[in-house]
Amino acid sequence: MNAFDFDFIVLPLGILVFALVAAIILISQREEIAHKRKTMRIDAYFKEKAKQRHLVDKELADLEQLRRNKSIDEDMYKRLKKLVEMNEEKQEKAVDLLDEIKMRE
Repeated sequence: MNAFDFDFIVLPLGILVFALVAAIILISQREEIAHKRKTMRIDAYFKEKAKQRHLVDKELADLEQLRRNKSIDEDMYKRLKKLVEMNEEKQEKAVDLLDEIKMRE
C-alpha cells in the first residue's frame, strides 16, 4: 500500500464513514428529543385533564350537597348539573383544539 492509495482511497472513505455516522447520531438524537417533548406534552395533558376532572367532581359534589340541604330544589339541581357538564364539554373541546394546533407546529 503506497501513499497514493491512502491519500485518495482510504482517507476519503474514512471521512465519508465518519460523516455518515455523525449524521445518523444527530438524526437519532433529534428524534429522541422530539419523542421526549411529545411525551412531556402528553403527560401534561393528562395531568391537566385529571385536575379539571377533579374540579368538576368537586362542583358536582357541592351541587349535591346544596340539594341535600334543600338550598336548591331538584329542578334547579338538574339544570345546574347540566350547565356544569356543558361547561366541561366546551373546555375539553377547546383544550383538544389547542393540542391539535400545537402538534401541527
